[in-house]
Parts: sequence; structure tokens; C-alpha cells
Amino acid sequence: MARRDRLPLSLQVYQRATRLAVPFAGALLAMRLRRGKEDPERISERRGVATLERPAGPLIWAHGASVGEVLSLLPLVERQADRRHAAGHEIGKEIAAVEHRGQRAQ
Repeated sequence: MARRDRLPLSLQVYQRATRLAVPFAGALLAMRLRRGKEDPERISERRGVATLERPAGPLIWAHGASVGEVLSLLPLVERQADRRHAAGHEIGKEIAAVEHRGQRAQ
């Protein structure tokens, strides 16, 4: 009898593969850095260390891999922000940084 809370096999395999890859992450990042594929000033972000302080209050985090994807996300982010504001939450509507191919927009 199958348990309902058990993860699908594909997700189990992904989780195990990810765990096995962890010891190699540092070497892979070092190699990418030497080859010029990573920005030395932002390499800590690849390790999960934020370089910007998180703003206070609620945060809507959305990711798009291209300019088109980011633009398509804006209405969703605006709608979620409007809902939170209508519920009495004080929020600001700002986009902190937009990046394209690893280059931070100014």
C-alpha cells in the first residue's frame, strides 16, 4: 500500500543527486570563476550568501530568466502587492534589482 505523503520517485532521485553533488559545488564554482563565467564580486551569492540586506516587512520574490519573463511577472507581483495592501499590510512596490545575463541593472 502506497503512502500518500511519499515524494514522487523523480523528486526523490533529484534530492539524492543534489545531496551527492554538494561536495563538488565549491570546486565547480572555483573553476567557473577561473574561466570568467562568474563575477568575483558576486560569487558569494552563488553560495547562498546575500550581498544585500533584506528589506523590512513582507517580501514578494519573483524570478524570470529573461527580460520577457520578468515583464510577464510584473502584473502578478502588482496584484499580490495590491492584495496585501488591501488587507491592511503596509508595503512598498519596488524592484530592487533587475539582472540580465549576470549583469546587475543600475
